Amino acid sequence: MTQLQERVLRPSLLKAVADPILQRQWMDTAVPVMVLVAVSIALAATIPDYFGAANVQQILRGFAPPAFVAIAMGWVIFAGGIDLSVGAVFAVANFVALMTYGVLALPFWAALGIVLLVGATIGAANGLLIAYVKTRPFLTTIVMLIILRACYEKLVAAYTSDIANVNMEGAVWDALGGGRFAGIPVSFLCLLVCGVLAHLYITRCRGGMHMMAVGSSRKAARHAGISVPQVIFKAYVVSAVLASIAGFLYAARQNSVGSGTGLNWEINALSAVVLGGNSLAGGRGSIARTLIGALTIFLLVNGLVQIGVHGSLTSTLVGGILLCAVGFNVQWVKHRSQRARQRAKPVADLLPAPDAG
Repeated sequence: MTQLQERVLRPSLLKAVADPILQRQWMDTAVPVMVLVAVSIALAATIPDYFGAANVQQILRGFAPPAFVAIAMGWVIFAGGIDLSVGAVFAVANFVALMTYGVLALPFWAALGIVLLVGATIGAANGLLIAYVKTRPFLTTIVMLIILRACYEKLVAAYTSDIANVNMEGAVWDALGGGRFAGIPVSFLCLLVCGVLAHLYITRCRGGMHMMAVGSSRKAARHAGISVPQVIFKAYVVSAVLASIAGFLYAARQNSVGSGTGLNWEINALSAVVLGGNSLAGGRGSIARTLIGALTIFLLVNGLVQIGVHGSLTSTLVGGILLCAVGFNVQWVKHRSQRARQRAKPVADLLPAPDAG
């Protein structure tokens, strides 16, 4: 075999070996896991004792709120939509939790119920406009983001001193904020429970399967008898409720409000969904991969803060990661779709046409 022939055949051989591996379903999870491992190794090599027992507990405790927001973002993306207001919903829920439980001194469960009701109301407004009025998800949720952020800033300016002067205590409240069970933060255990329930709903319940079907193809779902507007409406309500839970956990941990609370969290959540290998077009994804992406983003941001990187540079880096992840996601889906079409193509179409003579 000549040297020229080897050069021609080598890429074909590599492609023949790599393509079957890339087509495996487990590669959807393997790629996000490899990215997470790479980030973890880099942090462990850069920051001394980063994964020590004490720091790991702090990481798990701080990871719960952004992970809930990432699941909230992923939930509507699974249904074929997008929700850019999850960060603002999180901030509003944080404020409402501190006001109801701290300033107004309501019982814990009453405060939690009000926070979830506020979140559900915001989600219902988004869902009503998008599912039934047929407004664009991007424009609707970004307008909701602007409205909620403006209201939040006004409320924070008016009630910051009242919240700061209240001593918030309570067994359940303290447990959510800093308690541990068997050495694991309670807030992280809440995340695990909700994550498992969300996974079971998507994979085992009819409602979750309907949501994925709507995300894959609204037309096909409609022909199958699924109420598409109802599924979309529910997805936005659930998304806002999940973001509200994140706000409540954050309030129990911080016991304070600030103008920057929840700022740009929707970008981090979107980055987590994409890094988890979930399709931005909807209909394909998982809660586990969303959490893997969320942990990658959280570790990266947390590590940069410990190193002393400026906040604006961190936001720029996360934005760059989002762009790269979106580009990779698009090319990955395109590659797999092309290979699937090639496998489905009849063998006869691949053969040269017979000579006319």
